[in-house]
Amino acid sequence: MKDFIRKYYLAIGYICFALVFISIIFQVFLAAKLELMAFDLRQTFRMKPAAQDIVIVGMDDTSITELSRILKFRYPFPRGVFARALENINQGNPAAIIFDLRVETQASEWDNQPEYADKRLFEAMKQSENFYSVHMLSFSLNDILKNKKEFIDNLNNKYGLTLEEYLKQRAKNLPLEYIKEKNFNKYIVDNTKENFSAQRNIVYYNIVPALPAVYQASKELGVINILKDEDNVARAIQPVFKLYDYYLMHISFAALHGLNENRSKITLNNNNMIFNGKKIPLDENMKYYPNWRKPVETIDKGFSRNVKIKYQQIPFYNVYFMDKNPLPYDIFKDKIVIITATTEIAKDHHLSPGKKLVYGGEIIATVVDNILNDDNFLAKAPLWLNILTVLFLIGLILIIYKYLSVYNPLLVYVFYTFIVVIFYVVINIIIFAKFSLWLNLVNPVFYATITSIFFISLRMLYEKDKRSTVENTFSKYVSPQVYNSLLSDYKNVDLKAYRADISVLFSDIRGFTSMSEDLSPEEVSRYLNECFEEMVEVIFQHNGTIDKFMGDAIMAFFGAPIADEDHAMNAVKAGLQMVEALHRLNDRWLVQGRRTLNIGIGINSGTALVGNFGSPKLMDYTVIGDTVNLASRLESLNKQEDSNLLISAFTYQQIKDRVNVRIVGPRKVKGKADDIIVYEVLGLKET
Repeated sequence: MKDFIRKYYLAIGYICFALVFISIIFQVFLAAKLELMAFDLRQTFRMKPAAQDIVIVGMDDTSITELSRILKFRYPFPRGVFARALENINQGNPAAIIFDLRVETQASEWDNQPEYADKRLFEAMKQSENFYSVHMLSFSLNDILKNKKEFIDNLNNKYGLTLEEYLKQRAKNLPLEYIKEKNFNKYIVDNTKENFSAQRNIVYYNIVPALPAVYQASKELGVINILKDEDNVARAIQPVFKLYDYYLMHISFAALHGLNENRSKITLNNNNMIFNGKKIPLDENMKYYPNWRKPVETIDKGFSRNVKIKYQQIPFYNVYFMDKNPLPYDIFKDKIVIITATTEIAKDHHLSPGKKLVYGGEIIATVVDNILNDDNFLAKAPLWLNILTVLFLIGLILIIYKYLSVYNPLLVYVFYTFIVVIFYVVINIIIFAKFSLWLNLVNPVFYATITSIFFISLRMLYEKDKRSTVENTFSKYVSPQVYNSLLSDYKNVDLKAYRADISVLFSDIRGFTSMSEDLSPEEVSRYLNECFEEMVEVIFQHNGTIDKFMGDAIMAFFGAPIADEDHAMNAVKAGLQMVEALHRLNDRWLVQGRRTLNIGIGINSGTALVGNFGSPKLMDYTVIGDTVNLASRLESLNKQEDSNLLISAFTYQQIKDRVNVRIVGPRKVKGKADDIIVYEVLGLKET
């Protein structure tokens, strides 16, 4: 592996650079958006039907049109219209009323008696023991911090104000006397003061003022601020706000706290809050992610028809004219009633998870439903757990790939990567839906895929290297048939040293060295090239491998790199044909008036080490061992025995029924303590 990395370090570097670049682009432009989309999809797995103890009274388009037509008023309506609707709702004895309609501080142009209208509205609000009104927070320091320098420079240049002076001026418009009276300071235990990120997200808010009567009548002062992600979808709400030194609460939490007779303490921690005895997870920015509801089949008693909605909705128009339509007062009995705008005119519509349109009142209803009826609140996994998940998935890929052969088809790698990804997606959805933990889905899948791409790239590079090595090693030393066979199955070609049963052939032109002294270099080259051309062709015909050329000698072996059970016979056949080929050459040379040559061949069979040997800079595919040495010694005996082809007893035992031989006898050879039996091959037996 070290040699492979050293050889392809540049290519591996390019692969790493490309993958890192892709990762950076992904994190900057796609990761967060895709994770939010995945969040929306997973929400569908944990949705349950909406509670039926919440009723939404909607100021919809029909209500505005009909009231304007009948009463001859223009929207926004006089305060008396709201007063009458509240009086009708109060007759049904609701558990609470959440008023999510803004009442202007100035009287409507249609209010001929504004003082009477204000008094009537105030009395209608006070008639409900649990009346809560909504106030909108207008901006936060967190918004300013995004463009802090530009914002402050503009204040200095245009108005001559510092940021602190600007905030103080804004505070002059606030109903601070009511905030001082109705804040949650006496109920909240804040343990987040040392947590900068949490503190930064709950301080320095301003509040839009409303009619003083609304503040006076409200049991709790509830505020609302729609939090939206970068794709403009409202997925979370902020339960607690801090206006200077005063703690305020989201209207949903404020109303539920008011309904709680014990008025228990509210504990703020860095990753959760304890509210009405329930532990509610918060993320690092003090945000709470509600469990969104799915629509249910219910009966709209105002129209007496089945409709598929989340929360029971009644048009404001029907509530105003309850004494003239069949809508019963007890429809509100013990219900939490949310009076809100359900028309686009009010500009209080937002995108919920899945890009579904909801109105602000429905978000309030969802949070109230959650706190009343849920125990499994969704918690966002901490950064360390998300990182650990990424590392786990990468480790799983590495373990699987460790046990896969580098020569497995590409689709095998893709298949196992797909299995790992699907496995994690299923587990992630189960954890999200059943265990209420929001583990990052996109990043682990992305980095598992990137890891797979990296190792698949290495595999392809390794495969290319192995094929190239096979080509470079065997292209000139085996026959075209063997070469093509090796390339077609190059993955199984083992270039590492291994033991194999082979036959080794040595051939040498006798007396050529002394003869070459009398010839020109060109003539020597011509003799060798013509001779080797014939000999190599014969060796290739019998599936032999050329090991090397040593001057006028050839070393070849049979039975590797492709195993051959009949390697001994193929070697002997090659040897006999090499002798015949030299005879044909001699006949041609005689005609040309050139000198003739004689050849000696030695063949031995046995076990030898086969493989690549050498240094990283120069490797040689060869065979080594005693089998090779004995073949070389047999070749040398030819001159002494005046023969052309000698074989050992090891070779003879494998082919004795197919060749005619002459027993040369026991002979002493270099490197052997005992004499060896040597045979001269005379030819093949007739079959």
